[in-house]
Amino acid sequence: MILPGAGREDAVEIAERLRGAVHDRRPVGVQVTVSIGVAVSEPDVVDADDLVARADAALYAAKAGGRNVVFVD
Repeated sequence: MILPGAGREDAVEIAERLRGAVHDRRPVGVQVTVSIGVAVSEPDVVDADDLVARADAALYAAKAGGRNVVFVD
């Protein structure tokens, strides 16, 4: 997910809301969880390749940290 204009706090809040919403639903009776990696850049310095790489690394750190978590780069 790309959130133009969102700072670190906003991005984490949105990611936590999404994680919680997925956790609270039980499609066809199955518990589903989601791990989310968050990476933030300065508004005037956006390197898309670097940002995606950092978000990907944060996602893998979230999964390694127990799943169903948000991890911020």
